[in-house]
Formats: sequence, C-alpha cells, structure tokens
Amino acid sequence: MNPIYEKREIFVVGYSVEEVLTRLAGQLRASGYRPRRRKTTIVVETGSNALLRMFGTMLWISRRSVPAGMTLRAYAAGAASIVEVHAYDKVGWFVAADTNPVLRERSEENIRSLIGQAQAVLEHQD
Repeated sequence: MNPIYEKREIFVVGYSVEEVLTRLAGQLRASGYRPRRRKTTIVVETGSNALLRMFGTMLWISRRSVPAGMTLRAYAAGAASIVEVHAYDKVGWFVAADTNPVLRERSEENIRSLIGQAQAVLEHQD
C-alpha cells in the first residue's frame, strides 16, 4: 500500500558512497535505529503497526508507535555523492488514516525526525 504521508530530499555531499553509507548507518545505530544496508541503500523503520492496530490513537504508547520508514540511496557523482532520501509512513490501511489528525501529526513528526537524522550526517562536512 502506498504511503499517505511522505517526503523526499536530495543531498549532494563531498563523501564517497561508501563513506556516506557508513556514516549514515553509524548515526542511525547511535540514535537507536536498526539500519539495514544493501549495496548502496539503507532502509530504517520505526514504530509498531501492531500497537497502532490494537489501540488506535487513543493510548500514548500507540500514538508514540506510529510506524514510519526511510530509504536512503547513494550514487557516485565524480568526487561527490548524491543521496536520495525518502521518508514515509508505514501505517498501511487504517480507517480514516488520511483524516486522522493524530496519525498525520505523528507520521509527519516521524518523517521529520528520520530526515533530520540523515540531514545531520550529510550536511556535516569534516
């Protein structure tokens, strides 16, 4: 199912693809995420669809657990790299998901947080 809420960013950085992916994976791990890497892509997910399905948005624990994900792809561009970042909700089908203000707020907050993690690494040039 396609995400309801999503955001895409593109960064051009002065690191090699390997260095970009190593830095990103390290920062995400340090922040408590479990990044999965495949070749030139990193995927990270947060939240719990099970808690959201069981309790909806009524309980604080399920509101904190709204699922989101982020995919980062790095490409070589001469001496630099291009990094495409795509952050998205992982709510799936949910009654009134596109009109539920709590789902929208939490999804957008998770997306901003995930992109912020990537941005902090990518915009910090040594």
